[in-house]
Amino acid sequence: MFRRSLGTPGGHEAGAVGQGPEHVEVAWDMNSLAWCLHQQAKYDEAEPLYRQAIALQRRLLGDRHPDVAGTLNNLAGVRWHRGDYAQSEALWREALATYRALYPEGHVALARAEYNLARSLRASGKLREAEALYRSSLAQVRRLAGERHPSYATHLYGLGVVLCDQRRVAEAEPLLAGALALRQQIYGANHPNVAMSLESMGDLALAKHEAVAAERRFDQARAIREKRQAAGHPERAIPLIGIARARLLRGDAAGASQAAIEADSLRRAALGPEHPLSRESGAVRREAQVAVAAGGD
Repeated sequence: MFRRSLGTPGGHEAGAVGQGPEHVEVAWDMNSLAWCLHQQAKYDEAEPLYRQAIALQRRLLGDRHPDVAGTLNNLAGVRWHRGDYAQSEALWREALATYRALYPEGHVALARAEYNLARSLRASGKLREAEALYRSSLAQVRRLAGERHPSYATHLYGLGVVLCDQRRVAEAEPLLAGALALRQQIYGANHPNVAMSLESMGDLALAKHEAVAAERRFDQARAIREKRQAAGHPERAIPLIGIARARLLRGDAAGASQAAIEADSLRRAALGPEHPLSRESGAVRREAQVAVAAGGD
């Protein structure tokens, strides 16, 4: 979530009360409530609040304001989580253009906005364009925060995963390993960001055809997500898909099918059957079931 600061261009005083519904603080409260719902994967509830907040901010502040860009960023995140990568890309491009109009090169808001746009581009398969943005945002965060900051781990991870997507394993491995080590130092062993990095290491092991190592990483991530996320949270499916793929790679079709069925059921319930992630889990489920029918054990 992009947070407002009183030092931003066009900033206004916080804490206004008794101002009625047409006030910037009302928009900010809508944005904050939407963010809480967003983090709980309650996307249907979060999205209309973000849209109401943006409409109010535009009326009161105009289009070129950091609050507008911040809420656009958050709305783009909801669209990304809902699998609408085209709209999330358009919204993140608008947010980035707004920040570029407001801030000089090298500002932290630009680094964050570039990273988010890269996420959408990666999801759409635009890997080279995503890579360029990940590299730019990583360089900015390194200059601004140094190499021990949580944001540095995030941006290091982003570049690593897009390189892994391109099967550039030798380039990706030190980045992903570095992000995992830094996140473990910052957050401890049982944090969703650590789970995310463990999953990326599992994907890396799959790319190297190391099924046992991959399954171990995904099992570690699953344990964290089961501790830290609600039972119906769609992100709990991520390590299950990895486990299914690792088991398929080592010939355990029945075990792969079990993990894939659990992941697919979770995603369909949380995201609906037409979501790109549900289609992914459905494809893995079918692949495992075919392997079971063919006699794989």
